[in-house]
Amino acid sequence: MFFPRTSKFLNGAKLGTVLVTGGAGYIGSMLVGELLKNGYQVKVYDTMMFGAESLASFKSSPQLEVIKGDILDTAFLERNMIDVDTVVHTAAIVGEAACAAKQDLAIRTNYLGAVNVAKISKAYGIKRFIYFSTCSTYGKSDDENEVDERSPLRPMDFYGETKIYAERDIIRLADEKFSPIVLRLSTVYGLSHRMRFDLVVNIFSKKAHREGKITVFGGNQWRPLIHVSDVVKAVLTILEAPLSKVGGRVFNVGGNTENYLISDLVNLIKEVFPEVRVETLDAMTDQRSYRVKFGKIESELGFLPEHTVQDGIREIKNALDKGTFNNVEDRRYYNHLM
Repeated sequence: MFFPRTSKFLNGAKLGTVLVTGGAGYIGSMLVGELLKNGYQVKVYDTMMFGAESLASFKSSPQLEVIKGDILDTAFLERNMIDVDTVVHTAAIVGEAACAAKQDLAIRTNYLGAVNVAKISKAYGIKRFIYFSTCSTYGKSDDENEVDERSPLRPMDFYGETKIYAERDIIRLADEKFSPIVLRLSTVYGLSHRMRFDLVVNIFSKKAHREGKITVFGGNQWRPLIHVSDVVKAVLTILEAPLSKVGGRVFNVGGNTENYLISDLVNLIKEVFPEVRVETLDAMTDQRSYRVKFGKIESELGFLPEHTVQDGIREIKNALDKGTFNNVEDRRYYNHLM
């Protein structure tokens, strides 16, 4: 059933109400906080797979509505699209290990669910739809050649495949009334309201602190890295940009100076944890390797990351030193264990 929407912004000054799917997640919860600070009304739509503790500091905000729901529950999702001006779709089963462990759920969430949210958004007259994809879709670039938004997509894992199919079908929905924007994110790191210790910078930092040792498989793989707060900054940039500049387009999200070899990342870990022991094994269990160009989002939208990997390592060390996390091995910090 179709319900007419009522816009809450005048002359494009503000985008009114933003619905964030996966808003209780690693990136989503950080995004929600910044949206509230910037004066947006926010609806969080999330299954609460990892609970709602990540939203605890915002729960008293009159600008926030928290909804427990499944993105494949079409009727319930439709009811919550009324009066929404923008959708930011972060909900996903994220990471190779999590998708490999739960392939059916990954297909339902990452592909069927994502396309369902996009179609409902279009039906409800919501023009701006921001979709979170991943630079993992590039898979393995040739030698040390950098890839950009026009490069072939060659995912090497199930996670990347689900994202490619969703990207394709969401972009196909674009027309004069619906403007999807695809953000291919670098590998994210840093502290979040819903912490993860299964991301490469975070897990190396945790192991260096807890065990005094990290194990590296290979080390010659390239990865673009970005702090979670800079992902939020990129989303706000897209939210504020004219639709004529971003609608129906794909942007890599990161910084040109933030491509690292895994072996270089290890050296940065050693700068913060000088006593850490490093075991390097020849076996490359993860064959993905990609250096990514981020000139498009920089030149067209003026976006540059503010944080460095060293910043992220230090903030995680400080949090661990303070005992911020009761048990860093708790299942809730690892996507593939839930």
